[in-house]
Amino acid sequence: MIIDNSGSLYKSTETYQSEENDIDFKRLSFAKKFVTDYDEGAKFAISVFTYDFKTLCNFDSDKSHVIDSIESIRTLGAGFDGTSVERAMVMGLDSFSDDMSSERNIIVLLTDGISTNAAGYTIDS
Repeated sequence: MIIDNSGSLYKSTETYQSEENDIDFKRLSFAKKFVTDYDEGAKFAISVFTYDFKTLCNFDSDKSHVIDSIESIRTLGAGFDGTSVERAMVMGLDSFSDDMSSERNIIVLLTDGISTNAAGYTIDS
C-alpha cells in the first residue's frame, strides 16, 4: 500500500497552499480497514510518498504491526518536496521480489491524484 503524505492533504493552517484534501486522515482510516478486512495470512507493505518514498513496513502478515505502521503516518507531518505519483508507483513495484512472482501482488495507491513532479517517470514506465 502506497500512501500520499504531501502537503496538499493537510490543513491550510499547517501547510501553505493546502487544498485540505484529507484533513481527517480518511486515507489512513481506509487503509486500516482494508488491512483489517483482508484475508488472513495476506502480507502487506506500507510506504508513504511525497517526492521521496519511504517504506514504513516491509511485507508482513502481522496485521497489528501493519496497522501501527499506517497509524504512524499521522506523526510524520506533511512533505513539501513535491508529489511524484509516478515515482511512487515505480518504487512500489520494485518492492516486490522475484520469489513473489507466483503470488497475487496488488498495489493500493492512496493519493489526491495531483502529481507535481514526475521525476522523469511516466505511468507507462
